[in-house]
Amino acid sequence: MMGRHRHGGYCRTTLRRAVWAACCTTNTYLAARTVARAYVTDLQGRWTLASATAPLAPAKLTYAINAFPVPFGEEGLSIQVTTPTAGPLTVQLYDVLGRIIYNHSVATVEVGTSTVSLPGSGQLRA
Repeated sequence: MMGRHRHGGYCRTTLRRAVWAACCTTNTYLAARTVARAYVTDLQGRWTLASATAPLAPAKLTYAINAFPVPFGEEGLSIQVTTPTAGPLTVQLYDVLGRIIYNHSVATVEVGTSTVSLPGSGQLRA
């Protein structure tokens, strides 16, 4: 059965073993759930709006970096790094002309969030 929806699209629904199969769904993402809305027909051919909820997959871990304190002084600079994989880390600081003014290699950071202190960064000139 074909039908025209309020959003202007067409949808075909079928009834198989008392289970509706529908197309033309719209998704609204909430904090921890997705709400799927589909237009389906009942046994009399009337279109109705059906809704279902399902848990979302966990968000993938991404890269992030935070530096503190800002501005930093003689105590130096620390960075908080979030990575999806463990591995070596190299920190390079640049001046406004694009020149490297600080270079520090860390043996390895773990998966997730790690805090790294940058030794000698307090000696950098303004």
